[in-house]
Amino acid sequence: MNTIDVAIREVKTAFRRPVAYVVILGLITLCALYTFSLHPFFVIGRVTVRPLFEFIPFLLAFFVPAVAMGLIAEERRSGMLELLQTWPLGDGHLILGKFLGSLVLVCLAVSLTSPIPIVISYMGPLDWGPVFSGYFGVFLLTASYLSLGLLASTLCRTQVVAFLLGFLFCFGFYVIGKSTTWMPTNIASWPLFFSFERRAASFATGIIDLRDVVFFLAIVLGALGLSVELLHRRRWRDS
Repeated sequence: MNTIDVAIREVKTAFRRPVAYVVILGLITLCALYTFSLHPFFVIGRVTVRPLFEFIPFLLAFFVPAVAMGLIAEERRSGMLELLQTWPLGDGHLILGKFLGSLVLVCLAVSLTSPIPIVISYMGPLDWGPVFSGYFGVFLLTASYLSLGLLASTLCRTQVVAFLLGFLFCFGFYVIGKSTTWMPTNIASWPLFFSFERRAASFATGIIDLRDVVFFLAIVLGALGLSVELLHRRRWRDS
């Protein structure tokens, strides 16, 4: 059994549970309602989808922890984790496989919002550059959220606690940039540096900054590495 096998198993398991359909239908419905009903998408005679890319990162901070909460915590509760650890499967393969399988699910949900900009393009001239870069940024953000949610699931023994901790991780990184309004100027740069909201917003303008790409990838690698280390220590302690 390898990483791909774990990922395929995770995708199949996800679609046997209601959470997959709740994430997909909920994300599409809420994005459509926000874009078409609750926010103007005409700006100076042109149409824009920037409101969509401002809303999706906020929404994913709730949805992604719900997807990730049971990745390890539920396996531990059911006793499946102990069984998996007896197989010829390294902790790194297990974590990476679960991450990739869940990433497929959430990215599928995000991709299914693509008809929204297509519909908007019929209402006026739409610049497709920010659309493509915006989705690229959302996918990077999704991977970061998911890695943090997986870390929370590795730390916790129950899904509820894993969801709450994962939400704190994701939403904390999302809103940390807003704390600069009451911080001294000399330290305000640090919250801005870690702000998911600020970095995701730059993609929505059509700018792909390599520093933002590296930042999100570093978050993913760091969170996955911590998850592997925690799982490895637990295996060593229980042996």
